[in-house]
Amino acid sequence: MDNRVATIFELTQALGNPGQVLEALGVVEDTVFRKCPKKCTHCECKKFETLELVGISSKPLFYECVACGTLHLKYTRDWVEKQFTKIDGLWTNPNDWEEPEDLELPS
Repeated sequence: MDNRVATIFELTQALGNPGQVLEALGVVEDTVFRKCPKKCTHCECKKFETLELVGISSKPLFYECVACGTLHLKYTRDWVEKQFTKIDGLWTNPNDWEEPEDLELPS
């Protein structure tokens, strides 16, 4: 299972409310999966990646369905939402980010 890492600084600033951020990211239910689900509850796909959010936690917080992108919680929604307080006052410079190798730049 691959691990993906994402930043959500702009999204959290735009929405503010951690519950709204989780919904915007694709969390559709409150069920907690301590181990990877056998299949996606949305589309029944059986392949997942883990997803970590930079600044929120140093460990993956979700199982992400590779077919539909639905996020399944590894921890309770309340716990994840409380972790959002960690990014208050944090900033990042997008110019310091590395570009993914498979990014196709327009010509």
